[in-house]
Amino acid sequence: MPAEMFSSVVYELENINPGEIGHPMALVSPLRDDRLFVVDRLGIVRVIDGLNSPSPSVFLDISDRVESDFLEEGLLGLTFHSKFTILD
Repeated sequence: MPAEMFSSVVYELENINPGEIGHPMALVSPLRDDRLFVVDRLGIVRVIDGLNSPSPSVFLDISDRVESDFLEEGLLGLTFHSKFTILD
């Protein structure tokens, strides 16, 4: 992709309590959703609801079903269906 596509995008790194997320593998955000989902290799997906005061909470915990003893094992990614919506 041409670099021009990203010229208006600004990123800033923020250190959120690193002890809460052991082995982060991916950062995902569904379409039309402001939340960020952090995928941990151990089988835990945490959600960050607001970037003003980031405080990850557990969204999904399948750690009892995930083998993560070796480097190439574990929960390595996450994708959302294009029609994923939030039920209030």
